[in-house]
Amino acid sequence: MSRALIVDDSTLIRSIIAEELRRLGHEVAGEAAGGREAVRLFGELIPDLVFMDLALDEIDGLESIRRIRALSPSVRIVVVSALERANVASELQALGVDRYLRKPFTPEDLRAVLAADNG
Repeated sequence: MSRALIVDDSTLIRSIIAEELRRLGHEVAGEAAGGREAVRLFGELIPDLVFMDLALDEIDGLESIRRIRALSPSVRIVVVSALERANVASELQALGVDRYLRKPFTPEDLRAVLAADNG
């Protein structure tokens, strides 16, 4: 199973994702509320899966993903966001984002993303 880092400025969203990951047998290696903290924790923990919000303080999700990719080009990244910018899909694809989970989401949506990632 995966070791995950969950990055979202919402404590509630982080706890929902963490609870579901643990229920499915994944390890939650860490949680971060902002982009700077996410990049720092990623460098310390080296998880193999990152759940990343795009709307973050200090360093936004896109820049955080760039920095995390520089540290580990093969890490799996799932963007969890409600943002609907026309250019965001192409930016995410260029950054090698593996999956996109749109807010609001259900536990079933999260399980489907994980199943597709492992399939």
